[in-house]
Amino acid sequence: MQTTISIHEDIPTREQIETVVHPTDTRPILISGSQGFVDHVSALCLSLGVHSDRLVFEALYPTGKMTKDLHDMFDPDVHPFFPADESRAMKELPELGELFYMVVKQTTNHVVITDYNGVILFANEAAERITGYSLKEMYYQTPRLWGGLMSPAFYKIVWDKKSAGKSVVYEILNRRKDGSLYVALAHIAPILREDKIIAYVATEEDITEFKRLDKAKTEFIFLASHQLLTPLSAISWNAEMLLDGDAGALSPQQQKCVVEIQQRNQRMVALINALLNVARFEMGTFSISPETVQLEVILHSVLDELEPSVQKNKLQVKHVCKKDLAAIHTDPNLLRIIFLNLLSNAVKYSLEGGEIRCSLTSTKEGIQIDVSDDGIGIPKAQQNKVFQKLFRADNAMRKDTHGTGLGLYIVKAIVNRLGGTIAFESEENRGTTFHVSLPLYL
Repeated sequence: MQTTISIHEDIPTREQIETVVHPTDTRPILISGSQGFVDHVSALCLSLGVHSDRLVFEALYPTGKMTKDLHDMFDPDVHPFFPADESRAMKELPELGELFYMVVKQTTNHVVITDYNGVILFANEAAERITGYSLKEMYYQTPRLWGGLMSPAFYKIVWDKKSAGKSVVYEILNRRKDGSLYVALAHIAPILREDKIIAYVATEEDITEFKRLDKAKTEFIFLASHQLLTPLSAISWNAEMLLDGDAGALSPQQQKCVVEIQQRNQRMVALINALLNVARFEMGTFSISPETVQLEVILHSVLDELEPSVQKNKLQVKHVCKKDLAAIHTDPNLLRIIFLNLLSNAVKYSLEGGEIRCSLTSTKEGIQIDVSDDGIGIPKAQQNKVFQKLFRADNAMRKDTHGTGLGLYIVKAIVNRLGGTIAFESEENRGTTFHVSLPLYL
């Protein structure tokens, strides 16, 4: 005679449970599965009048980790945590498990646990507060309940990364139950058992207010920078007039001072133009005008512009353009900014007498641009910050005190906008190589 009714994970309905479970039956009911499954089946059993002391769970979670509604349905004196297999029972102290549960439940960040297929098994109070959906409404749904507003390509990238066992961090636009939109910083990490993904834990932080303030700051920087260009242009024009002798001959000392004024003015104009470019990208107002472009033409133009600095530092510049190099359909102005920033960095951070190499090659996907130098390199401990806005490595600041820390941030933003990728290798005191891949057609 069967002494235990076993219910394993397959989301049974009330009618299915009613055929095998009866309130007058005394046999224990073994429920095995994920937290959401156990909560669901237990609630159905209790709603049929089954006494709570008949419910036996495999070692999944202590009573404290149940939903409050389900926990309240049990008799006060009944502790429904009975491992069916002692070898699988959790070894943690009950107090520690309870503390961990309370931390996750009450943390201010939205926390959701899903199964391998993305079905929600657990959500904390912050998830309910931020999304507007109750825990009951979330069960057996996916996070698309409040998401699904990004492009299919975006979700494919996220899914591919997390399915490969990688943690994923991204910004996402969501919609609350009341219809209002919010921006969240999301982090998904796989939960592994014996190197096999069994679930995912996702956290989200509502950064809508931060994004609003950041946008306001960007707009202010754009307006202020734009207004500064007018007086700086006047300073440059007057300095040129003085150097040309329009106001009379200058003494050697006076000429030296005016040249210094002009140089400092040019650096300020370069900084403001960089800030304007950053603001345009962050506001989404940087227009793109694609056309057929010959990369070697833009490369030679940039090298001609940098020639005085190359000669001053006695550098050797070698560039290779493959004969079969294809023309690409992209924005020539943005492409020029990429070349100018990468090559000017190579010039600034090379040692006197060093060598700079630039190669352009065709690939199956498009065009590959490689820019190398044998200069000061980037310290290993700081390489993860290279593309951050306003970041400059310690040795770079010692070598050139006038940098802005915006060049590589802008390059990465442009490359992303053009549908490409950028990567680099670097070793301190040995040099750096940047690799940019761009598609043939934008």
